[in-house]
Amino acid sequence: MTFALRETGLIAATGMITGLADPIRGGPGIPVARDRGTNPGAVKSASFTGVTNISPVALLITRSLTMHKHYSSLPTTMVTAISIMATFNYISVASDYDFRRRFPAMAGVSLGVAARTLLIGNLIGLTMGIDI
Repeated sequence: MTFALRETGLIAATGMITGLADPIRGGPGIPVARDRGTNPGAVKSASFTGVTNISPVALLITRSLTMHKHYSSLPTTMVTAISIMATFNYISVASDYDFRRRFPAMAGVSLGVAARTLLIGNLIGLTMGIDI
């Protein structure tokens, strides 16, 4: 988003919208799971999931809200993203897997997806003549 939008306010707004979509999307499943009796702890589970989804979004968009130059906020946002990945990866695999072996693979996949998304976004922008 940094390269495509080039304005920190737009970057933060877009990050909020896309980042909050997942917790909002998961909300309707709570009553269904509870009514069916398949997950009696659905509300607790959904609340925990919502917090764990919203917290990283808040951390990531804070850089765009506090730094006014979009290229200046990019390195701190990347460090924040990698720190978030490390934290959640460590928490989720600490008891069963070797963190040192799993984290580089996870970070590599995530950063690879980000690079591909950047390339696709730039190609679409060029093809459609979009210049924000």
